Amino acid sequence: MPLDKSGRVHVVGSVPLLHPEAQTVEEMLEGWRNQQMCRNLGHDTIAGRIRLVERFVEHTNEFPWMWTPALVEEFFGDLRSVKRCKQSTVRRYQNALRLFSSYVSDPDYGWDRVCEQRFGAHPAQVFFDWNTAVHVQDNEQSPAKRAFTKRELQDFFDHADDQVSLVAASARKGWLPAYRDATMFKLAYSYGLRFNELRHLQTVDFSRNAHAREFGSYGVVQVRYGKAKKGSPPKRRGVLTVFRWTPEVIADWLAHGQPAMTDGLDLFPSERGALVAENTLLRRFRRYCRDLELSDGLDLHSLRRSYATHLIEDGGMPSSSRTRWVTTMPARRRCIPACPVTIGSARCVGCWTPRLRTRFRWGRRADETASRLHLEVGRADGRSWDAQQYRSDSPSCRTRDRAVTATGVSRGSSTPRTGFASNDRRTVRYLGLRRRGPGHRDRGRCPPTQSVGQLADNAEAQRGRAQQSGASAPSQSNQR
Repeated sequence: MPLDKSGRVHVVGSVPLLHPEAQTVEEMLEGWRNQQMCRNLGHDTIAGRIRLVERFVEHTNEFPWMWTPALVEEFFGDLRSVKRCKQSTVRRYQNALRLFSSYVSDPDYGWDRVCEQRFGAHPAQVFFDWNTAVHVQDNEQSPAKRAFTKRELQDFFDHADDQVSLVAASARKGWLPAYRDATMFKLAYSYGLRFNELRHLQTVDFSRNAHAREFGSYGVVQVRYGKAKKGSPPKRRGVLTVFRWTPEVIADWLAHGQPAMTDGLDLFPSERGALVAENTLLRRFRRYCRDLELSDGLDLHSLRRSYATHLIEDGGMPSSSRTRWVTTMPARRRCIPACPVTIGSARCVGCWTPRLRTRFRWGRRADETASRLHLEVGRADGRSWDAQQYRSDSPSCRTRDRAVTATGVSRGSSTPRTGFASNDRRTVRYLGLRRRGPGHRDRGRCPPTQSVGQLADNAEAQRGRAQQSGASAPSQSNQR
């Protein structure tokens, strides 16, 4: 039967079919596959949903145009009572079958007319809110699932290393896969990686971290096969190295293990050169857990849970509710932002302090030590730092502080113009300097119409007068 790319059916001349029911179901599944492909869904997702529909047809022994809500309840009742499926599995199955039922019952695709013509019945939606599970909780995992304790994790890693030594000492093959799996366990915990993210790592995914040079060439790992959203490609992210022993583990594997298994870029290849399968790593993980008599709630994802849990215990801060984490490095690793002389948008911890937010009274001057500005930042283009940052679209324009009137600044203006010419007389602004009230005495303050050059001239003149007065003092005493 001809179908377009969106899965719509085009009815042509009547041709007798040998097995009309089976052929119609096959054409329905083919059209539904095309519809999901247009939505950019994954091939594994599509294949799994199609197998589920075939399983439902086989269990009920009825075709989609004969489905009823009673058949739905019978199928899922069998899954819960006999198969002991979990709540998340049941809800996932119901969602897939609901999507297929919506597709075949949609008049835009024409399957209702085809089934009415061939079988005298048409498909209808049989999955409703009153006979399906509702998704009301984000985390539907079993309560038995948990993270490793630090003691359990140390014992697990030690046991994995001991198994590598035992296999190597017995002169039997298999020490390289055991060494590979032990390294995978450690990296899964070091970076909090999922299995698919871990198996796709390559040797070129590691790079330096400029703020943590002690990790060398393994300061950051670029995860390129992260968990994708619906209809999107795998999500990329960079994960920082936080444990001091991680670079040593990676370097040792790259020196003694990975070159013996492959000549390519894959970090963890299998014996046959392909990527490691999940069942291979899971079997070894479960065997080690049985040897150590650990609880059944531990699985491969427990290494990722342990990464997040131990970072929180050591001072890490979660930046979102689920998967993203910001690590608070120890004090010896914590980096200080660069000086704004080199990066104008940053703050210099050593020589620049933020503006005071206290309100000043008339004639009272701000504390210059607490509100000192890094004036050397804007000297390259002939403007001071405050003139550069004092823009009309800047939040600082709403301040109540007045600027000292000088070259290019109007008297009493709180928003001075920034188009200053490049010269030696630059504008200086004092925080907290208000318009003087009546009867105020300057007491050595800078007049409001002086610039930097004039201030320097006045200071030089005052020093000259002070020297003259000091030289004339002895002569006056001798005359007396």
